[in-house]
Formats: sequence, structure tokens, C-alpha cells
Amino acid sequence: MKEKVIAVFVYTRDDDRTLDEQQQEFLLLIEAADADVVAVVTQKVDKYNPATLIGSGKVVEVADLVKNLEAETVCFNHQLTGSQIKNLEDAMDCKIIDRTHVILDIFAKRASDKEGKLQVKLAQLSYRLPRLQGHRSYLSRLGGGIGTRGPGEQQLETDRRHIEREMASIKSQLEQEAHTRSMKAKRRSRNLIPIVAFVGYTNVGKSTILNQVLQKSFSALGKEVSAKNRLFETLTPAHRMVVLPGGAPCILMDTVGFVSNLPTELVAAFESTLEVLQEADVIYHIMDASSPMQEIQVETTNALLKNVGVEQTLKIVLWNKMDQTKEVAYENFGRKDRIYISAKKDEDILRLMEHMKQTIYPQGPVTWAVSYHDFEELKKELATIPPEDIQYEADCVQVTFYASEALLGRLGKRIAHEAI
Repeated sequence: MKEKVIAVFVYTRDDDRTLDEQQQEFLLLIEAADADVVAVVTQKVDKYNPATLIGSGKVVEVADLVKNLEAETVCFNHQLTGSQIKNLEDAMDCKIIDRTHVILDIFAKRASDKEGKLQVKLAQLSYRLPRLQGHRSYLSRLGGGIGTRGPGEQQLETDRRHIEREMASIKSQLEQEAHTRSMKAKRRSRNLIPIVAFVGYTNVGKSTILNQVLQKSFSALGKEVSAKNRLFETLTPAHRMVVLPGGAPCILMDTVGFVSNLPTELVAAFESTLEVLQEADVIYHIMDASSPMQEIQVETTNALLKNVGVEQTLKIVLWNKMDQTKEVAYENFGRKDRIYISAKKDEDILRLMEHMKQTIYPQGPVTWAVSYHDFEELKKELATIPPEDIQYEADCVQVTFYASEALLGRLGKRIAHEAI
């Protein structure tokens, strides 16, 4: 049975512009943490109460709801201090967490690779360190629930110095992981195959689009990525080799989904993970055409991309989920810097694949005449060559293929050929 949570949404006049969108995202985050929101309480304040964030009357109201609804947790959309957590726990007699804690909890549950788990653990410890007095009362209890995944009881029984030592150890391990990631990136760059990266807000369909391209690829290496309809389904960058129509090879890169007001503790983790975008030849910024949060999504994505340092990389806006909008003839609206699709429609995915091919291979394919001996060497160097693009002549083989300028330069030095 899911944990019963009361969501408390506190805002000031400055938040009015995107109030509905922020509240919707807050509730989706709690649901993504596998909790059941049994009540939503909102309060508009001139300034936040330093002791309890919300006003004293609202504290009593929420405490009554906790008792009447038998809620186990109260979650605030605003980040809480250790003293606020303690005061609210005393007043409501239940577990108190905030938006940051929920996001960290989701990451702790979804992280699968070693670096991801280390980044999340470091972020959790960094978050908990100044809040030990507030969280200790419920984190020491046995059992699970939202906000209690990750480092767990070990940190509850340690003092501040122990936690700081553990954080130092994790940082050292992360340096080793970063070195390993750098070596993998160098190996990919030696392949000289264009890299297409998918970026965007969480749950806009990046992984779904990647899987659809994999299914329709002439040839694909690697299994499909997880693409469930929930926030932060992808935390670790994934690379998949595919061959686009006509035999054009590329590497697709799936990345972690973004979120607004990213917790400070996770900023470093996000940016280090997103450093792989520096390898990309083109970035498709995927947007949810049906979302009411488009302005927030654009601002959040652009800010993170700027911090990663990929301002000079070619970016194309890809509007997904067009089937959920009222627009009908969206396939006619494609431009060089944007494209509109529905990942559910095969014809749209094929159109996207053609768009990617023309973007990363604007010069088109080349045709070489090579000897039969050199043809065998050429096949080893290329990812794949569709059979229809091979013409066997009496004294040579005419091969039509796609290759980057860098790869063509390398092949030209090693394989005797005549350009046709």
C-alpha cells in the first residue's frame, strides 16, 4: 500500500505567474516517489514563517488533516531548514519532508550505475548534514517510505564528522568514475561516428523516441532503454548505435530529464552527468507539446545546457506528443531548426530519422570504387552498408555509404579508391 501524503504548497505573490504549473509538477514528483497524495493544502504568504514556513493557523489545519486522514507524511513544495522540520514534526506528529527530499528519494530509487548511486548518496548526505536535528526523529524508525531511501540508518547513527568523512570518500570515488567516463568518451570519438543527443524536461518522451528509432533502424546495437511514463525514468546517459535510412550511422544519446528549481545538492550531479553532451554533434531539445509547463521547461533546459557549455552545438527543437494537441497538419510545419512529431506514429519517427540523417550528413552519401581486397577492409571500418548500396563490377566494387568528413579523411589515407 502506498504511503499517504499531504501535499502543502506555499507560495508568494512572485510565484503567481506559473502557480498552476508548479503545483502540478510538485504533485507529479510525489507520485513519482510512489506515494499517494490524499490532500492538497495551499497557502499564499507575504513572507515565509521562519519557524514553520506556513502560518500557525495553517499548521493546526494540516495537523488536523494528518489525524483525520491518517496520513503518514506531510510534504512541502518549499525547501525546509532543520529547525522548521523539527517544529513541524512536533506540531503534526508525523514525518515532514520537502520537495528536495522527494527528488533525492526518486533519484535514490532509480539510480542504477555506480556513478549515479554515488552522486545521489553524496547529494543526500549534503542535504541531511545541516538537518540532522530535524530528520533524526523519523529517520531512526524502522521501515521504508518516501524520503527514507538511500544511505539509510547508517547515517542516523553517525555524527557530523563521520558524514563529512564519508562525503570526502565519495568525492574521491566520483573522481575515478569521471576519469572512466572520460576514457569511454575518447573511445567513442575515435569511431568518428556522429552523435545525436536527446535532451529536455523529464517525461517529455526522450527515451520513447530513442526506442522507436532503434526499432526502425536498418541496424541497431544495444537494447532499448527504459521508457515508463513517469518523472526521472532515465538517470544515466545511454548510448545506442543505429543506422538511419540509406545506411547513415549515428550514435543516439539519451540523457537525464531536467526539472525546475533543481536542488542545489543535485546540481553538480546533473552537470557532471550532462558533460557527455559536449561529445554531441547535434542536440535535439525535446518539448512536450501538450504540457502547460512549456515556459518552465524551456527556461530550465536552456539554463542547464548553458552551464554544461554546449552553446555552440547545433540545437533543434523537437515538439513531441503532437497527437495530444488540437493541431492536425503538424507534419507540414517542420523547419530546419525544429520538427513536430508524435512518438506513437511510425510515419513521424521515420520522418525524424530522415531529418537526423540530413542534419548530420548534409553532404549526403559518397560513392567509391575500390578493389575487392580493399572492399573487405572498408566493410570492417564502416558500421554497416545496406546491400542495395553495393554494386559488384568485374574489376572493382562500387560502394555508396555515409561517413563524416573526419572518417572520410581517415579512410582515404588507408584505402585506395576512386570517387564516383
